[in-house]
Amino acid sequence: MCEQSLIVLYVSFLTIANLAYIVRKSRSQQQLRTIIADLKLFVNVLPMTDEQLNFALQVDGKDFEDILQYECAKAFGCDVIVSRNKKDFSFSELQVLTPSEYLENA
Repeated sequence: MCEQSLIVLYVSFLTIANLAYIVRKSRSQQQLRTIIADLKLFVNVLPMTDEQLNFALQVDGKDFEDILQYECAKAFGCDVIVSRNKKDFSFSELQVLTPSEYLENA
C-alpha cells in the first residue's frame, strides 16, 4: 500500500532502535544497516522529544515503550497506531488496530 502511495507510514526513532536490538542478534552489522536503509525507503522516521517523554511519564499504562510510541504518534498527528500488542494501548485516545484489522479497514 505504501509502494502504491495509498498510505504514508511512520515509525518512531524508538522503533528503529528496537529493530536494531532484535536484528543484531542474528545478522551482521552490515546486514543490519542494509535492513534499516531498506526500511527507510518505505517509512518516515519520527523523532522523539523531551516533551513527549514528559507526557509519557504521566500516562498510566502497562508498557512504557508503548506509551512512548503513543506519545510520538500523538505529537505528530498520526491517525492510527498499528500494533500486534493492542491491549497495552488501553489508555490511547488514538485508534489502535492490529495489522489484520488495519488491512481489513484499508
